[in-house]
Amino acid sequence: MTNSDKNKVTLRDVYQAVQDFRDEIRDTYVTKDEFRPVMKVVYGLVTLILTVVVGAIIALVIIKTPIV
Repeated sequence: MTNSDKNKVTLRDVYQAVQDFRDEIRDTYVTKDEFRPVMKVVYGLVTLILTVVVGAIIALVIIKTPIV
């Protein structure tokens, strides 16, 4: 057996690598249903922060405007 014969990748090797990758993904990553509550909380916090920032900017503009 030569060195190039040892380095050949068979279809079984590719199938096993894909299967291992699928198992890893299944164990590691979350589904959309599991992620949805986290997404809602984060979107809510971002909305709150942006509302506060825009409110502060509007307050600065209104307070700095001289009343004539």
